[in-house]
Amino acid sequence: MGKDYDLLLCGVTGFTGKLAAEHLLAKGYPIKWAVCARNEAKAKSCLAALGAQLGKSQLPPVEVADLVCTTAEDRENAARRKAELENKAVEF
Repeated sequence: MGKDYDLLLCGVTGFTGKLAAEHLLAKGYPIKWAVCARNEAKAKSCLAALGAQLGKSQLPPVEVADLVCTTAEDRENAARRKAELENKAVEF
């Protein structure tokens, strides 16, 4: 099974994640990458700000991974989503 992305950058709304996303956008590496965050709107806002700062209009997709679990159903959904994301990201 092929992977959807060469790189899945987690934590794009945090300090280090923003720096990594800025570097990837600035360098324009020929890879398929996406960002992963718990809050889609916040991640998209962060990417939009970085894109505007760097003059980049093509931004990576956002994958949502809210893995906070309070019920059995939440745990099952989180396990399924974790597996989906692992299938999309490159393994190191």
